[in-house]
Amino acid sequence: MHAFTRFSRFTDTLSGTTMFGDAGGPGFGIGGYGGVSTGANDSLAAGMDIAINPKLLMDWRIGYYRYNVIDHKYDQSVQFANQLGIPGINMGDTFTSGAPGFDVADADRAGNQGTNNPTGGGAQYGSGLNINRCNCPLTEREDQGQIVTNLTRIMGNHSFKFGMDLRYARNLRVPSDTDRTGLLHFAPGPTSDGGSAGGLGMATFMLGDVTSFGRYVSVSTNAKEFQERDFCYAQGTWHPTPSLTVNYGLRYEMYFPESVNGKGNGSLMELNGGTGGYQTTGYMQVAGYGNVPSNMGWNPNTNGWNPRVGIAWSPDQKTVIRAGYGRSFDIGVFGSIFGHVVTQNLPVLANQSVSAATTTGTAFTLAAGPPAFQFPTVPGNGLLPSPGYN
Repeated sequence: MHAFTRFSRFTDTLSGTTMFGDAGGPGFGIGGYGGVSTGANDSLAAGMDIAINPKLLMDWRIGYYRYNVIDHKYDQSVQFANQLGIPGINMGDTFTSGAPGFDVADADRAGNQGTNNPTGGGAQYGSGLNINRCNCPLTEREDQGQIVTNLTRIMGNHSFKFGMDLRYARNLRVPSDTDRTGLLHFAPGPTSDGGSAGGLGMATFMLGDVTSFGRYVSVSTNAKEFQERDFCYAQGTWHPTPSLTVNYGLRYEMYFPESVNGKGNGSLMELNGGTGGYQTTGYMQVAGYGNVPSNMGWNPNTNGWNPRVGIAWSPDQKTVIRAGYGRSFDIGVFGSIFGHVVTQNLPVLANQSVSAATTTGTAFTLAAGPPAFQFPTVPGNGLLPSPGYN
């Protein structure tokens, strides 16, 4: 019998100053980063290998992993927009503090005065993902607990293995892909000759005429996801001759629907006409409302079968011919262990976008500030119409 325990922690700090100091702009950190990012990642594992007899072996593992990154602006605690007299941007909380992004376009020599099309080459101030590479502020906390066991049986020229892998994962992600204090764009159009020629983004900026604006807004910074993932498998290895090896196996993967930690903290669209009695095509099923459960009414997947087969043949001591087939699944993007779409939907999170009606118009002035985003009211039955769906 052999037993072990291992714990490791990795901490890191990534920081970068900005080109214009308090006024932000491109960063001097790695990759043009301007901000402060801290991480503390933990990994814990314990296990035991047991030889029950020379032909029967068992092992098991218990593990826990946490991925934890916090990203801050270079001036996270400063009410930057309020100091400049721009209302509706710094809302008095941590997530909307600091500088917004100011994108000032050059003169449009190509004659394109589109209000939503930064022409490039102009000045950039403040903070933003495309200004100083800072998705700020960002809170990303994922963790996963895991239990794994395997049993190996040797019988003549065959060996058989059976095992299971039980996991429980949690996630909290509060992003600022589009800066939560906003990205303000100033195009040449409003200061051009009726949109036909000339114009300066800097002149539009000096007048305080914002041509387009975007930001992330949310009603919760504590909307978490939870998911259970259970796997099992059986496999065999057969040596019919000393030169031929055959591997075969079958793995089953059960992904349960993601659940959220509170009423209204997530939603999913049902694209196939609804489940559990719902007929909700075109609607977001909002957790906790009406009869919508915390997993948004989805069922576990039922087709998680993963076959495997492989053959290796060695006709002589210098040649090996191999062939194989397998099927596998992927659980999604972002973070190490989670797809997180349920808490990145309405009514939790929205990407507000405001643009001028014409190429020479103004979305709003700096003196007036951006309009407040109005989150839709969730109906009592939890079926929220998806924006843009007819």
